[in-house]
Amino acid sequence: MLHLGADLAILRHRIFAGNPVIRTVLFFAMFIAFAVKVPVWPFHTWLPDAHVQAPTAGSVILAALLLKMGGYGLIRIAVTMLPEGAKVWVPLMLVLGVASMVYGALVCLRADDLKRLIAVSSVSHMGFVMVAVAALNSIGIQAAIFQMFAHGLISAMLFMMAGAIGHNVGTRKVSELGGINAKVPQIGAFTMFAFLASLGLPALVGFAAEFGVFVSFNAAFGYLVAIPLITVLATAAYYLWASQRAIMGPLNPKFEEAEIPDLKPFETTALSALAALVVLFGVLPYLFMDYVGPFSAHVAGLFAGGVIP
Repeated sequence: MLHLGADLAILRHRIFAGNPVIRTVLFFAMFIAFAVKVPVWPFHTWLPDAHVQAPTAGSVILAALLLKMGGYGLIRIAVTMLPEGAKVWVPLMLVLGVASMVYGALVCLRADDLKRLIAVSSVSHMGFVMVAVAALNSIGIQAAIFQMFAHGLISAMLFMMAGAIGHNVGTRKVSELGGINAKVPQIGAFTMFAFLASLGLPALVGFAAEFGVFVSFNAAFGYLVAIPLITVLATAAYYLWASQRAIMGPLNPKFEEAEIPDLKPFETTALSALAALVVLFGVLPYLFMDYVGPFSAHVAGLFAGGVIP
C-alpha cells in the first residue's frame, strides 16, 4: 500500500501512455465497478435489501466502512491513474451523482421501515461524493473525502439507533411507533441527534461536508447547483416527518403499559463518542480538510485545463 502511488504512476506512464481511447474505456470500466460499490443510482438496488436483512453490526460496518471503498477506489485509483478518462466521463458522473441525490431523498419520503429509510438515504448521501468528484477541483476532492468520513460517523449512529429501536421497542416501522421519546428518552435523544446530523444541521459534520460539496459544484457547474439543492429540502422533510411520527408527538397507546428498556451504558458510551466526533468535526472541519488538502491538491493538479481551469 505504501507504494500504491508509484505503482499507479508506472501503470499510467508505461502501459496507458499514448493511447487515449484505452484510458477512456478503462476509466469507464473502473467507474462502473466502483459505482456499484458506492453505490449510485441505478446500481444501488442491492443496498436497501442488504441493510434490512443484516444485523445491526453488519449494517454499521457496511455503511460506515465498506461503502467507502467505492469512493476510495474511484478517487485513489480510477481518477488518479486515468485523469484524462475522468474528464471525458464528467457528464456521466455528474448525472448519476445528481440522480442518486434526488432519487434517494424522494424515495425516503415513502419509506416506512427505519432501516430501509436510512439505507436509501445512504444512496442519496453517497451521491454527494460522486458530484464532488465530478467537479475535478481541489475543494471537490476534499469535500468528497470529507463527505465519506461524515457519512461514516452519522450512518453508524443511525443504524445503531434503528437497531436499538427494533430490539427494544419491537418494531422499526415508523407507522407502528409514535411518541416513543416519552418511554425511552435516551433512544429518542440520540435518534433525533443522528437525524439532525444527517439532514445537515449547522455545527454538525453533515453540514460542513455538504457545504463543501455545494461550493465545489457551484465552482464547476454554476447555476446547475440548484438541482442537487432539492436534496437538502427533501432530506429535511423525510427526517423531520419520520421523527414527528416515530419519536415525538403523543405516545402510541399500545406502549403505555409496556416495559420498554432504554439504552444500556455501553451503548450510550459508544453513541456519545460518535456524537462528540460529529460535533467536533462540524465545528472544526479544518481538522479534517487540512489533513486531506495536500492529496486533494495533487489530484486536482492532474487536470490541467480540466473542468476548473
